[in-house]
Amino acid sequence: MTSTALKALNKEYGVKATFSGKGDSKLCLTIAEGPIDFIGNYCENVKAKCMMRDTEQVIDWVQREQNISVNQYYLDSSFSDVALEYMEK
Repeated sequence: MTSTALKALNKEYGVKATFSGKGDSKLCLTIAEGPIDFIGNYCENVKAKCMMRDTEQVIDWVQREQNISVNQYYLDSSFSDVALEYMEK
């Protein structure tokens, strides 16, 4: 994704976000503000799908740190609705 594409995506969803690279295989998307509650949506999906045996600890950590590490191949397991739509684009 280019910065121009990210700007267009952010405008479409009313989100303020930037991305940066971390080495050859990691991309960090920093979401500053917007109407989509990515943290809440992620926590709801993790809880509903019981994806991990330590689900409550994961949710507690994500809510406390306000940070999510997501594998691009599992977006549909991590997000739903408009949060998933944004992340897939």
